[in-house]
Amino acid sequence: MKLTQPFRAPFLLLPTVAMVAVLGACQEPNSMPPETVATPAATPAATPATTTAPAATAGGAIAAQEMPPAANRGVLNPDAMCNLERIDDQLLGSEPFAPADRHHMVLTGWMGDEQSKSLPTAPVLMIRQIGSDRAWQLPLALDVERADVAEVKSAPALKLSGFKLTADVSTLPAGSFRMLLVHERDGGHYACDNGRDLKISE
Repeated sequence: MKLTQPFRAPFLLLPTVAMVAVLGACQEPNSMPPETVATPAATPAATPATTTAPAATAGGAIAAQEMPPAANRGVLNPDAMCNLERIDDQLLGSEPFAPADRHHMVLTGWMGDEQSKSLPTAPVLMIRQIGSDRAWQLPLALDVERADVAEVKSAPALKLSGFKLTADVSTLPAGSFRMLLVHERDGGHYACDNGRDLKISE
């Protein structure tokens, strides 16, 4: 029997700080998580913050919720234990993904807490618009078995680290976006960046 990682109200607002952060660039291949990760790269960041329960659309997809502007001036610490692998069964790489149906987009991958090598607290997908301070987020349920991750990372706690999220991103404006996997630890927020971009057309 699989255990389901429950949803939590994922984040609390952090104090306003300068918009400077270092995100971990865990450039992991999609087939299997590797033993090593790339050196973290400096990128702008936003701090997740919401207390509103996610809304599901008529088709069962979870609607992306825009974050308050004040929440986008924070620090995200780097984390390198994740992989956003596929969208709509398409293997992701460095090229931006352009969804055929913005109302129904299926994302799959896995996520862990690099420090504890266990399941992360309050995991979410953050979608940050490139070139602006706007960002959206969706909660993640870690309930898909990933024995490959647990074996390669030597972390039995990551056996149920996989996710399958059906997202509705129809409220996003046209533009380019970076997708980050974010979680909490000891009052801070941590982001894993696989270099996955999303492109929304008019």
